[in-house]
Amino acid sequence: MKRIQWNCGRLIKLIIEGASKCIAEFAFKYAQNKHRSNIMAVTKANIMRMSDGFFSCKNARKLQKTVKILNLMRCTLTCLNMVKDPSQFDVLVMPNLYWDILSNLCAGSIRGLGVTPSGNIEVKGVVIIDSVHWTTLNIANKDTANSMALLLPWSGF
Repeated sequence: MKRIQWNCGRLIKLIIEGASKCIAEFAFKYAQNKHRSNIMAVTKANIMRMSDGFFSCKNARKLQKTVKILNLMRCTLTCLNMVKDPSQFDVLVMPNLYWDILSNLCAGSIRGLGVTPSGNIEVKGVVIIDSVHWTTLNIANKDTANSMALLLPWSGF
């Protein structure tokens, strides 16, 4: 962040078109492999056209014929709809900032981040499974945090 004056700042948001395309292609392949037909791309492109406008899934859709629906939804509206009816979503794809907001919202609906698994999946097949965001010491040694549900699909089960 760069300070313009003592009470004002400016932040540059970096969205890389090639990386966004890679994430979108992964989302479409994931949807196809899991027999999902609806992908929701979540952005704030309505007000952040210069950055979120690059986060486009339209070109990736051409690669996958089985995914029937590609929708775009603003992050704020996605949060509202996730609280009202999460079953309407099959696969969500979005930049990291919005995922951070949405994952915290979803974690709150299941009693917190300590029981929420997270995964970083590389295109070449490297998978890193970890707890979400930070260590939750209040559940340490209580046998409540379990990432097994996320690990099983990657281990061949």
